[in-house]
Amino acid sequence: MKRVRKLTRGDTFSLEVEITENGEHQTVDEMFLTVKESYSADEVLFQKKIGDGIKLKDNKYLISIYPEDTNDFEYKQYVYDIEIIKGNIKKTLEVGILRICDEVTFAVDEV
Repeated sequence: MKRVRKLTRGDTFSLEVEITENGEHQTVDEMFLTVKESYSADEVLFQKKIGDGIKLKDNKYLISIYPEDTNDFEYKQYVYDIEIIKGNIKKTLEVGILRICDEVTFAVDEV
């Protein structure tokens, strides 16, 4: 079963990812959160990576999605995955659905 994450369009949203091995916290060389319209789509709608939307804090990776990432999205479901690279090992940690939900207060209303 795929994980479904709900996000109100234009809101800030954070995901925490903790990587452990034998009970020990691990760091990785690279991490990516990639969002596309469908699994077969070539176009990446947005991507986060370490240093650009992903940071290590208190032994957990914090992935931040900002309002500008989803402001222009339609209200529907998109797909995402979270992938890590450590040395020559590449692993997908999570594959899921990002459901963009309705909003009432649009950016232009924030005066």
